[in-house]
Amino acid sequence: MRRGLLLLLGFALALLLLLSWPPLLRFFVERGLALGGFSGQVQEVGGHLLLGLRLEGVNLQGPGLALKAEEVRLGYDLLGLLRKELPLSVSVKRAKVQPTWEALIPEKPGPPPAIRVVYRQLLLEEVQVELPKGKRLFLPPLRLTLAGENPYAFIARLPGGSFQGEAHALARDLSAWEVRYRGEVAGLSFFYPGLKGGRLSGVFRLLPSGVEGESQVE
Repeated sequence: MRRGLLLLLGFALALLLLLSWPPLLRFFVERGLALGGFSGQVQEVGGHLLLGLRLEGVNLQGPGLALKAEEVRLGYDLLGLLRKELPLSVSVKRAKVQPTWEALIPEKPGPPPAIRVVYRQLLLEEVQVELPKGKRLFLPPLRLTLAGENPYAFIARLPGGSFQGEAHALARDLSAWEVRYRGEVAGLSFFYPGLKGGRLSGVFRLLPSGVEGESQVE
């Protein structure tokens, strides 16, 4: 009886150690990225399959998105899948994200996901987002610098000027946001040619039902 228990404990310990074995972690990461349509490389992979992963030297390209990052930490609670949720804790360090407007705002919304992703934590450190001028959508090129942990401080650079402020996630699945901003009126010259002097401040909310907000020109 005691011998059988020791064998069982030894097997469980070996399995736990195996799930943190770097070659196995790399296999699952590369397989998951390929299934998601991503190519590129991750220099180092660490962590534990049951708890979370640490990716270093990330350089990936996928559908409508490119990502370079010094480090990405991803923690997850697999028990949440019993509730059809996947709770995540994400930390991104010194990264450049290059999506397209069309990828962020698809022409037709897709079906609701079978598993709802929710964020317990999303920590950004020196993250830059660069968007090119929209092709299908009439939207300007944008360079965005983000930092912090909800709310997120940002600086948005547009062709005519810049804005700064805070973005606050109102929902754990990031489906709703409140953004407070201030900056140069000329930053809107892409939409309204001829705008020059003055300052603009306000707040807007991105909600599943639409966009609402108010602004003030000084």
